[in-house]
Amino acid sequence: MTFKSAQLFATMDQVLHDLTNDENNSPTGLSDRLREASASLQGKIGSFIPVVEIRSFRIDQHVHFGDWVSINPLLTVSSVKINDVESSEYSLEPRNRKWINGPYTGISFENTCLWPGDIIKISGEWGLYDAEIETEFSITLDNTLKTFSLSNGGYFSPGMVLHIDDEQMLIVSGNGSNGSPAPIDSEANLSVDIESNMIEQIIDVSDGTKFSENEVIRIGSENMLVEKISGNELTVRRGWNLSIISEHSADDDIYVYRSYQVERGVNGTEAGSHDDAAITVYVVPEDVNWLCRQITALMIKKASSGFTGIVGNSEIGQNTYLSEFPPSQIEFVRSNYRW
Repeated sequence: MTFKSAQLFATMDQVLHDLTNDENNSPTGLSDRLREASASLQGKIGSFIPVVEIRSFRIDQHVHFGDWVSINPLLTVSSVKINDVESSEYSLEPRNRKWINGPYTGISFENTCLWPGDIIKISGEWGLYDAEIETEFSITLDNTLKTFSLSNGGYFSPGMVLHIDDEQMLIVSGNGSNGSPAPIDSEANLSVDIESNMIEQIIDVSDGTKFSENEVIRIGSENMLVEKISGNELTVRRGWNLSIISEHSADDDIYVYRSYQVERGVNGTEAGSHDDAAITVYVVPEDVNWLCRQITALMIKKASSGFTGIVGNSEIGQNTYLSEFPPSQIEFVRSNYRW
């Protein structure tokens, strides 16, 4: 099985909301920049989404009863073997983990003495952090499908790593992003004409109950982000996903994005079949998430300047973006997760 790493520490929607309107709401290459920012932080700090692997540790000196053996950051254990013989008489150290939702970094054996050349083989989940949030959604999939649909498109976003039964899967597109599955008919229509000269505005629809906040809708060829719903009025952000702001007429159909393309069996898990299985979403620490969003946005800003780091001009004002990988901030976050 090819190992598919999915260590994304922010979502596309989070970065889009961080960027200002002059970015036209969905800069080109956002998905790539998000992956690159996450990969940089993974290399400098570590993995914050559990990775399923079997890892071996060779003993190089005599280990007495109860002494620690240092191991890589370990989150959960499936099995422990000493010289290929399974053992259940072990303790993970420190007993209260290194930090909340964090790892163990040692293992001890109360009734076993280890000698140089002995091999400890541990099957489990590895990484610096293990936290999930439950959702109200469930899913039915076989082990080959790479798309799924939900009743509410406002909750999920590309960049999320989902946990379903024993499988992890990464959302790679949706919400109208590049490669997104097609939207469905919402069964609601525009009630009045809307003009093409508004970036943000309130639109009237025939039935506001057909939508949820944070969903992306499509009218004609224009995408809009639903920010607020009040009765049959939607407060939207126009021209989402680099679409062209256009005029639209009363009775125009409104479509909504509620399907997602996923990469199956990531982080050492295997694609499996799921029958009405609950969906949970992995989350990373807030400081790691914030730093990833910052680096992603800085990369986009600097690229938009032709890598000069200067955006704007003397008439409208200039902004300067120097380091897309701020060393002091990276070091500050890294210091929170030393093991």
